[in-house]
Amino acid sequence: MRFLNRSLQVLCTLTALVAVLSTGVALAADVVDGQPNTDDMRLLRSPDIHGDTIVFGYAGDLWTVPTAGGEARRLTGSVGYQINPKFSPDGQSIAFTGNYDGNNDVYTIATVGGEPARLTWHPGFDRVIDWQPGGEAVRFQSGRESRTGRDQQLFTVSNDGGLPERMILPTAGLSSYSPDGNKIAFNRISRERRTWKRYKGGMAQNIWVYDFKANDTEKVTDWIGSDNFPMWQGETIYYTSDQTGRLQIWAYNTTTKAHHQVTKHDEYDVKSPSQGPDAIVYENGGWLYVLDLKTEKTRKVSVSLRSDNVLTRSKVEKVGGRVRGGDLAPDANRAVFGARGDIFTVPAEKGNVRNLTATPGIRELTPDWSPNGKHVAYLSDETGEFEVWVRNADGKGEARQLTKNSKTYKMGLDWSPNNKHLVVSDAAMNLWLVDAESGKMKKIDQSVSGEIREWGWSPNGGWLTYAKGEENGFRSIYVYNVESGKTHQVTDDFTDDSAPTFDDKGDYLFFASSQHFSPTLGGYDLKPIWSNMDGLYAVTLRADVDHPFPPESDEAAVTDDEDEDADKDDDEDKDKEDGDDEDKDDEDKD
Repeated sequence: MRFLNRSLQVLCTLTALVAVLSTGVALAADVVDGQPNTDDMRLLRSPDIHGDTIVFGYAGDLWTVPTAGGEARRLTGSVGYQINPKFSPDGQSIAFTGNYDGNNDVYTIATVGGEPARLTWHPGFDRVIDWQPGGEAVRFQSGRESRTGRDQQLFTVSNDGGLPERMILPTAGLSSYSPDGNKIAFNRISRERRTWKRYKGGMAQNIWVYDFKANDTEKVTDWIGSDNFPMWQGETIYYTSDQTGRLQIWAYNTTTKAHHQVTKHDEYDVKSPSQGPDAIVYENGGWLYVLDLKTEKTRKVSVSLRSDNVLTRSKVEKVGGRVRGGDLAPDANRAVFGARGDIFTVPAEKGNVRNLTATPGIRELTPDWSPNGKHVAYLSDETGEFEVWVRNADGKGEARQLTKNSKTYKMGLDWSPNNKHLVVSDAAMNLWLVDAESGKMKKIDQSVSGEIREWGWSPNGGWLTYAKGEENGFRSIYVYNVESGKTHQVTDDFTDDSAPTFDDKGDYLFFASSQHFSPTLGGYDLKPIWSNMDGLYAVTLRADVDHPFPPESDEAAVTDDEDEDADKDDDEDKDKEDGDDEDKDDEDKD
């Protein structure tokens, strides 16, 4: 709330954060004696295999390496980005998605290297999937005929050039032909590039098989999670599935209809598997692995790669345009910001910008200044997962790690007004109370629909209010007592309530709510349009607190009947007296 209430001051201090020294990102490989281990490189992406050669992507370029491992050879070296390499059936050429000319199109290049040939020229994104079985054409995915951008289709283009031809499938992406070419296994939905782990929603992928001769489609997997990257070998369709908790390679026998798990990696998902004639190559934890299809045994490939690493070299960066999160010091003389992975404090008028962390290869974000002005809390992934850290606001001394053993991604955090606690939310939809001294975490609540991202402290830090998602998708307002640990629901789930905050005295609870029900009807389909539903509302927190806006009503004044009669008699008496006086005056004149 301090940050919101002083937003104008924040805008002023932002202008000071225009150019600071920041170092490059972490090295891609493991470090040995302070130097990158170039004999066992990581971050090797999108591999493919043919015979005794593997092609893969690293730092935006394509490289080849023997399947036994060893020294990698750079195949491309442009300033653009090359991805999705696929060997031709004869192994003489490699198709890939490249942006040599500023757009993502289909290219081919000789396996030994040379000048790439461009095959597609559409302004949209063309993604290479694989070669057609005969090797005369490349199969790629494109949204060139999609009205939404999501229902993309498969196309083929001759490796000699020419106009692409759309395949019969209405929507498709990852795919693989049967050995006789009469059937194709495919994913209808393309979601494999998204960073959604253990996803079980409406975009969950399944493996389907289309029979070209019978014009019939069969669904061969029914796991509610992810089944993708179909690879057809003989009578078996290999694919990846996360039904055991991580993406592993599974096998489906097209004759017996049986499924069985092939790989069993404990820590990382199997990513971007691709098949060759007798093997499958894939990425796991940034390393390459080869799966022998005869034995179904897997082995790690150690790749020696020596690159100039242009993108990872240290350099001076202007990070004023990369600010993510910030707060003000209690006296507003300085502001703290997270920018490009470091934490900075910026003076309101005089002084220098200070980099509190200056940690290459470590990302810090979401800083929050303690109410007493002594400390800055923030999130850091120094241990591998985002944890809560605290350090002196003046930059002196060492940082102190508060939380440990995080199991999920942490997000926003906020100090309590009494400096005793921090509240932090995570991607598992939990809200936590963190002791500012011991780092002990206590679970406050867990949402059932969406992360808890909105909360506010009472002035003395004894209560916390927050908006929690309910089963119907609406949010309700809750208050939590820090001392007792009890939670109380303030609003029900009939309306969507958000942005709760206490007033400065702790008398009222303010929040936004969608309670204005005044829909209008569409002119053509008479469909109700719900707009302008949000309003600001207040709740009194104690019985002795007056209503902030007591009801008022203008009423007509009422006069009593007896008073009217008395007034009438008085008027008549006065008229009579006035008449008598006039008569007396006339007599005097006479």
